[in-house]
Formats: sequence, structure tokens, C-alpha cells
Amino acid sequence: MLKIAHITLTMDAGGIEQLILNMAKSIDRKQFEFSIVCLDGGGLLLHQIKELGCKTFVLKRSPGLDIKLICKLIQLFRSQKFHIIHAHNQAALFYAGLSAKFAMNSSIITTEHSRHYIDKLIRRRFEKKILSYITDKWVVVSDKLAEMSMNRDHINPKRIKVIHNGIDITKFKKPANINLNEFKKNLDIPIDRKIIIMVARFNPVKNHDLLLYAFSRLKNYLDPMPHLLLIGEGTLRNDIIQLSYKLSINTFVHFLGFREDINKLLWISDLFVLCSKTEGLPLSMLEAWAANVPVLITHSANRAGLVKNDENGRVINSDATSITQGIYEMLSAPENNNKLIQNAYHVVNNNFSLNRMINEYEEIYKSLWGKNMIQY
Repeated sequence: MLKIAHITLTMDAGGIEQLILNMAKSIDRKQFEFSIVCLDGGGLLLHQIKELGCKTFVLKRSPGLDIKLICKLIQLFRSQKFHIIHAHNQAALFYAGLSAKFAMNSSIITTEHSRHYIDKLIRRRFEKKILSYITDKWVVVSDKLAEMSMNRDHINPKRIKVIHNGIDITKFKKPANINLNEFKKNLDIPIDRKIIIMVARFNPVKNHDLLLYAFSRLKNYLDPMPHLLLIGEGTLRNDIIQLSYKLSINTFVHFLGFREDINKLLWISDLFVLCSKTEGLPLSMLEAWAANVPVLITHSANRAGLVKNDENGRVINSDATSITQGIYEMLSAPENNNKLIQNAYHVVNNNFSLNRMINEYEEIYKSLWGKNMIQY
């Protein structure tokens, strides 16, 4: 049995963490033993990992370059004898990759989910180039990320593999006879009100403030005023709550925190919005597509190029005026969204299933272990 260790900063509720959880639930447990190593602390999803019977290891990274953390990881990797070290994003790879090389007992794979800081900092691109030499396989979640890794960061194309994120599509298919009015009432939303939803952790890169400024302008155009559901946790949550009061829209904005019923929240929603400063390939958008919710996304959040304007969603500029106008148009003429919904569901159903993603990762694990087999 191959022993896989996933290295992440935390298991808080975010896209990377949800992907790891989905993998833990779906991977072939007869072939793979699944462990999680958190470098910065636990998180909301860690208990679900434990309930699946996976091993979990929670460390505490110190600010700056934490040499002690590398020593701890070397000791952990040697004692657990992991066959594959799978790091998620560059910070996790920095510590896990160096430690695995010193431990000398594992193959190394990383998944690059986004380019949040790489483009802004030359030293991050240099660090990425160096780390690529000690990484056996560099997985990216979109063709655009693959292109930039090769052409901008000069990563060896032979190391790069595109594996698109995947979701359990069946979970988001709305039952034919379900009545969600009571669910809507429990959220203190009148059953006749339109609902906008955004699923994202409260982090500067997700641009919640921009969405709130755009949403506040709808008071001048839509009557009755729609309601906005914000799903997620994060360091900026209280700041965004205060902003909703400042803009006098607090009665229309619902801060629902971490939720395990995202499917139901999508089923009552009329529009999914994403306006992040940058994204890789957002799971939350795929879930909206699977739930037949039309998508409005900014160019900055559509870095993967997956949303084609007026084909499977609407793509707009990253400013409050454009977002307000886009929301107004899509809520005012819902019949125009039918084609977008149908095309989007076709894309997610044919290309972004969880089983497809899991199978591709399993093949990489087996190929790496077959190539780098070590006898203990």
C-alpha cells in the first residue's frame, strides 16, 4: 500500500482544503494510505479527515524562515516512511520539498492551485524554479497555469501535468420535487426575493469589499432588493461585516460562515458571483455550474479562461460599476440565463468530475512510486 502525505498550511474551509477532503473521501483506500500534515495549525475540516480514519499531524510554523519546522518534518517523514509527499502550493512545497529531500525516502509532487503571489514577487518565481528541480511532478489545475509555469517561470515542461479540479457533480443536482421555501425562511429571507451567492474565504485576494460596494448600488436599480449570501470564514470576516453596516446593506447581507450544505444554498440562489483578484480553477464555481446557477465572474477571477462570455457565464471587468450592471442584467432577465446554465452544466459534467480527477492523481502516485521504488 502506498503511503501518501498531503502537506497544506491548514485544513480551514477553502478550495484547497475542500479538494484534499474530497480526495480523502474518494481515493482507493485499498491501494493508498492517506495522511494530512498541516504546517500552520488545524482547521474546520480536520475533524472530517480524522473521521475518515486518516492520520493527521498538526505543526506550528513560526514567522520567517522556520528551520525547526524543516527538522520536524524530516523526523516525521523518516518515522512514517511516506512513499509520496504531495504539497499544495508553494509555501507548503518549500518546507515539505526540502524536508523530503533530506529525509531521502519519498517522491515529491506539488499541486499549484493559483498564482496569488508569484507574479508580484520576482523572488517567488526564482524560488519556484529552484523547487521545481527537487519536485518529481508539478501539477497545475488549469491550462493557463501550465502555460505560465512553462513560459514565465521556465519550469521544465516534462515535469508539468495539468489535472483539472473535480467535484462530486451528483451532490449538486437539485431534486425535482424539493421545496426550499422553508430553508429560505430559516435564513430570514422572504421567499419572493432574489438571492446572490459568493462562496470564498474572507481573504484580501477574494475581493469581498468590491462585491459589497457593487451590491450596495443595486438599491438604486432593483426593488425589492435582492439578498446576498457570503459563505466562508477568514481573517477579514469582521471587517466585511462592518463594511456592510457602513454601506447600510447589513439587512440584505447574510454572513453564514462555514457550511456543509452548500448544495442547498446554491439551489435557492439566482446568481453566483466571483470577483477575486486572481484564481486558479475555483471549485465553488464548478459547484455553481453543477447546481444550475448562472455565473457572473470578473476577468481577474477567470484566469483559467474557463468561463466564456455569454456562452456559459458572464465575464465582466473588475470594478464596482461593471459588477452592479452585470448583476442587474442577469437578475432582471433570468430567461437569458437558461443557455448559460445548460452550456455550463455540459462543461462541468463532461470535464470536471471528481472521479476523473482522483483517477489522474492515482496514476501519478503509482507511476512515481514505480519509478522511485525504495525498499525499507
